[in-house]
Amino acid sequence: MSTSSSDFENRPEPAVRPYEFFSPVHLRWADIDALQHVNNAVYLSYFEQARIDYFRALGCWDWNKVGMILARTEVDYLRPLLIRDSAWVLTRTVHLGSKSFTMEYLIVRKASDWSADLRPCERNTPGVVPQELMEQGPLQSITKARSVLVAFDFESNQSVPVPEPYRDAILRMGPRPVAPGQ
Repeated sequence: MSTSSSDFENRPEPAVRPYEFFSPVHLRWADIDALQHVNNAVYLSYFEQARIDYFRALGCWDWNKVGMILARTEVDYLRPLLIRDSAWVLTRTVHLGSKSFTMEYLIVRKASDWSADLRPCERNTPGVVPQELMEQGPLQSITKARSVLVAFDFESNQSVPVPEPYRDAILRMGPRPVAPGQ
C-alpha cells in the first residue's frame, strides 16, 4: 500500500496536553558530576520529588492504604542542567488505566532569549506551560521523561485498581488524561 505525502498532511494534529502542575528543582552541590552538570542519574530523583509534590497537591492519596510502584521510566536528556540554573519540573498525567497511569515530566530552566524554546509569545502552543511559570520569562527545555506507575497494596503485595477518589483527584488536577480504550 502506498502512502502519499498528502495523506500525512491531512492527518489531524494530536491534541497537546498542557502540563497542569510544576514544582521547583532544588539543585544540590552533590547533584553535580565531574563534568560540572547534573549527573544523569539524579534526574530520577527530581522526577520522584515532582510526583510527591503532585500527589500532595491532589490531597487525597493515602499512602497507608494504597501506594504506587514505579514500573517504568524513560528519559530524554536534551541539554545539561547546571548548579547556577533556576529550574522547574512540569508534571502531567497523560494516561489513566485501571491499575496504572502514565505521567510525563519536562524539566525547564530560565533562559536568555536566544536559547529559549519556550517563550511567552503566540508561536508557542498556548497553555502547554502554566501561565504562572511562563511569567518567569523565556524557558529552555532540559530533560523530558515518561513514567508508568502502578497502584499497589503493600499488605497483600499485589497491584490493585486505582481507587476512585484518586482517579477523581487526578482528573480534577487538569486536562483529562486518556482513559483505557481511547
